[in-house]
Amino acid sequence: MSDAAVQANCLDCGKSFIRRSVLVRHQAIHRGEKSHEGVDYGKGFIHRSNLVKNQAIHIGDRPHKCLDYLVRHQVFHTGERPHKCLECGKSFVRRSILVRHQANHTGEKSHKCLDCGKSFISRSELLKHQRIHTGERPHKCVDCGKSFIRRSALRSHNCLVLWPLGPWSQLHKCLVCGESFIQPLCLPSAS
Repeated sequence: MSDAAVQANCLDCGKSFIRRSVLVRHQAIHRGEKSHEGVDYGKGFIHRSNLVKNQAIHIGDRPHKCLDYLVRHQVFHTGERPHKCLECGKSFVRRSILVRHQANHTGEKSHKCLDCGKSFISRSELLKHQRIHTGERPHKCVDCGKSFIRRSALRSHNCLVLWPLGPWSQLHKCLVCGESFIQPLCLPSAS
């Protein structure tokens, strides 16, 4: 069977996938299958990225230069969000993320495009905007090859253009408007 878009359901948990290859990788979790093994020590991992991280420990390659960086990194795993916005109550892992978030409340737009003069709240939004001027289109559809400036445009393309009425059109139906989508992330509540 090819890896073309098809509805594929996991028999163990019922989760739906649009690619058979993703379903096969997912099912390895239920089987406890660990296809990525360390050569010297035999420890197995489901995901290759975890093997690479584990190997770094064995060869002495420490990704965190000092204890401070390690502690900051571990906050992601604990779920702790110690930096709280006093305006809306939302909490963040890092103070820098809180500061960037607070610009939403103040309306401060300190990042200016040198090409057209438009200003943005964050540097990342400015960089995304500058793709209009540079022509960079980093988000590419794996099925048709069309490229997009923003990831959200690729998502819309995948949801609405490639499969508007196919056999998957009833896969995920919006309870508010009745519109159907191939992926749950296409539903209005997921955006």
